[in-house]
Amino acid sequence: MAETVTVKLSKPVEVNGTNVSELTFREANVGDMIAADGVEGDFAKTATMLASMAGVGLDTFRQLPLRDLNRITKATNGFLGNADTPEDNGSD
Repeated sequence: MAETVTVKLSKPVEVNGTNVSELTFREANVGDMIAADGVEGDFAKTATMLASMAGVGLDTFRQLPLRDLNRITKATNGFLGNADTPEDNGSD
C-alpha cells in the first residue's frame, strides 16, 4: 500500500490563507482516532479523522463539496483499517 494518497479537489479550498487544489492523506494512526473521539456524530468523526490524516483543520473539511468527500473516502479506505483483501487484514 502507498504511504500517502493525493486527491485532486473539484474546486480549491483555503488552508492557512492559501488556496489548495489537492489534499494528501497519510495512513490513519491512533492520534487521528483520538481527535475523532473529541467530536459528536459519526459524520463529524469521519471528517475529523480525514482532516487529521491530511494535516488540515476541520474548518478546511467543512469547505469541501460532498462529491470530493466521497472521492476522498474511497481513496483512503485502505488507510482507515478497512481491509479490501485478505492480505490487508492478515488473513490467508
